[in-house]
Amino acid sequence: MTEPAKPAVAAVEGEPLMEQLAEREHERWSRWMRHLFSKCHDCVDVENDAVDQLIPEKWALRWRRQMETPYAALSEAEKESDRKEAREILAVLRGAAPGAGTPEKEG
Repeated sequence: MTEPAKPAVAAVEGEPLMEQLAEREHERWSRWMRHLFSKCHDCVDVENDAVDQLIPEKWALRWRRQMETPYAALSEAEKESDRKEAREILAVLRGAAPGAGTPEKEG
């Protein structure tokens, strides 16, 4: 009698795969935030000794359009940006070094 096949990926809290994927997600999010803040302008509030970040209209409009667009309707360049992120996750699942052989995002 054969034993039932186990799921190919069984990620449970605290397991190494779960932690690798969580780390990769944090890195992805961090890259995005660095990119976002690089596009923002500082708005200094001298009275309250505070600095806020303002997203310029051109970037806010672009990102709003992208978030409201289904993947299938994105441009090829936008899809490739998402594919790059997917390759990072696949690298973890396959046990490869993240970033190996993945093209850099343009713009």
